[in-house]
Amino acid sequence: MTLNIATLLRESARRQGDHLALIADDRVLSYSVLHSAAQRFAGALTGLNVARGEPVAVLLPNVPEFAVVYYGGHYAGCPIVPLNVLLTADEIAYHLADAGAVALVAWEPLVAQAKAAFERVSSCTHLIVAGDGGGPPADAVGVAGLSGLLERAEPRVDTAPTMPDTYTTDWRMVHENGDPQPGEGVNLVNARAEAERVASYLDLGELRGMVVESGGTRLTIS
Repeated sequence: MTLNIATLLRESARRQGDHLALIADDRVLSYSVLHSAAQRFAGALTGLNVARGEPVAVLLPNVPEFAVVYYGGHYAGCPIVPLNVLLTADEIAYHLADAGAVALVAWEPLVAQAKAAFERVSSCTHLIVAGDGGGPPADAVGVAGLSGLLERAEPRVDTAPTMPDTYTTDWRMVHENGDPQPGEGVNLVNARAEAERVASYLDLGELRGMVVESGGTRLTIS
């Protein structure tokens, strides 16, 4: 069977597209708008030659762009690597290299440390800057603005095929006890945690009660 976390957003947009999905200050996104933006981000990744299975790191606070990138990355079949916005350039660089991220999406106020880290990791070839300010810095190769990419991208229609045990999210743990060692990554898969966590805040409708089995784990979406 195929289980891609982006199908949950797609189904919500299909069944209740005009309903509110996100409210952030004066910004309001319906399920349809969020889904369309996610499809465009997936298309943008394809346009940047980011292939299915290649991790995309995310250095964003709690803003709508995080949801766009998160679901858009899954649409394209790319594991998402959320990073703590308090990380230094050295720490960001460590996580980019350790996770094997080929792209980094960063909030514009954090672009200084994001750019410094990006330039140190040769395997990370795309820095995408999100925000409403002056746009990405012009003095770096591989840097683009998120809004521009979304405007130019061809939306991806179909979700990438993924299985219940496909690696989808790499949560980067940050030590808060003074340990100088870099944080560690915890890989999550589709069947466990992803569906359960999203089920807690998305109206799954007909998906409720679905049973997924993977690696001896039986998960019922409730």
